[in-house]
Amino acid sequence: MASAGGLLKCVLMSALLGMAAASSPTGATHHPARSRPVPAPRYCRQGFAAFQQHDYARAMGFWRKAAAYGNAKAMCSIGSLYSRGLGVPRDYGKAMVWLRKGAAAGNGGAMYGVGLLYEQGWGVPRSYGRALAWYRKGAKAGSAVAMYGVGLIYVRGLGVRQNYPNALTWFRRAALAGNAMAMAQVGRIYASGLAGKESYARAFLWFRKAVAAGSAYGIYGMGKLYYDGTGVERDYKRAAAWWRKGADAGNPWSMYALGELYAYGLGVPQSGRKARSCWRKAAAAGNHYAKRALAKEVPHPWQWLLGSRIALPVMVTALLALIIFFASVIKRRRGNR
Repeated sequence: MASAGGLLKCVLMSALLGMAAASSPTGATHHPARSRPVPAPRYCRQGFAAFQQHDYARAMGFWRKAAAYGNAKAMCSIGSLYSRGLGVPRDYGKAMVWLRKGAAAGNGGAMYGVGLLYEQGWGVPRSYGRALAWYRKGAKAGSAVAMYGVGLIYVRGLGVRQNYPNALTWFRRAALAGNAMAMAQVGRIYASGLAGKESYARAFLWFRKAVAAGSAYGIYGMGKLYYDGTGVERDYKRAAAWWRKGADAGNPWSMYALGELYAYGLGVPQSGRKARSCWRKAAAAGNHYAKRALAKEVPHPWQWLLGSRIALPVMVTALLALIIFFASVIKRRRGNR
């Protein structure tokens, strides 16, 4: 799983889920009177609005008010803030307490959050078995991100045998429930044939859906199809356009791939400088391929030479050396005669 960013998804998803008001009419038999509506849903909405404005301390305040009324979504969101250290010092112990409260109240996103803490070993001993169990609970409760978590467990073979057909099943469930990351994973599995025969038409369809749902990895997937020419006509310019869009969206794979295009001049003017710039950004975002590329500067020395400032002097020097070499060889042969 990617990182603590997964718990941030819990915040976003929990705030986006429907906020049901809990109110029940009470009063005399012949003159029923309405009780005052519980303000928890309103506090949740206000908390999410504050979160979107990056006012995490204020978001925490609203969510604490909602949690005081037993609102499970607010409990999940509080746990997420503690896990990320947003508005409060990072504290995985408190994150687990609040996520478990939300889970006990039936929130699937909170169940996913508990599972993620176990998977990553944040504040608790790492346990893939417990992580999977919690993801399954969240999935049963209807959490799309928990379904996605189950799929990742099978893709990576964490505590279970690696099983791409099972992963595809869970990713499809999550995708149909609206999870953009799962849509991109479905596209990747269809494009690579990891769960059977490749289906580039399906891969194209799911990558498109992922892009429409806001997945930066879906953007990378579209570029990869055009780069490889799988299911579509090979088009480096279109690949570059997609990867540039993905890089702007912060996707490290798109940054790395765009750097490769610049290094070899595929679909874009060759530029060692721009290639290294893309790789540096990708490496800073954790992409290991970009780190390797930077260690080698660029993968092909001649491409680097053609894109450098010293290209002309080096080529002229090399040409003069060859001329002198062949002139000496010819002179020796004439002398031997």
